Amino acid sequence: MTRPLRLSTLILSMTLLSAAPTFAQSVGAITGTVLDTSKSSLPGAVVTARNEGTGVTREVVTDVAGRYSMPLLPVGSYTVTATMTGFQSQERSKVSLEVQATLTLNFTLDIAGLTSEVTVMSEAAVVQLQRSDASLGQLINAQQ
Repeated sequence: MTRPLRLSTLILSMTLLSAAPTFAQSVGAITGTVLDTSKSSLPGAVVTARNEGTGVTREVVTDVAGRYSMPLLPVGSYTVTATMTGFQSQERSKVSLEVQATLTLNFTLDIAGLTSEVTVMSEAAVVQLQRSDASLGQLINAQQ
């Protein structure tokens, strides 16, 4: 009875071990840097990768050098977005991640434009006309 148990354990172990490399090979990575237009790093920028097929997202934050890394992403097509407060977001769509590939996506973010909203409010001056008081008026003749 121990022989069939060993055989089934061996078969189960071989099945599990052969599946592990298959899973490991079906992933890739996206890395890169986020800089501003003066080529200075942007620490704290948020980089989001959304799998276009499944809708699953992964979000990371850049380090002090503006670098980010997203390892072990399932292969597929992604939309990758870099955002930072005070800067315009940048998006790359249809980024194809292949098996065991490491894609490098660098972003350069522009400073967000200043938007101002000016609201002008005024009230019309109230003019009172008094028709009963003729002292304010004068007679206009044909020569004037």
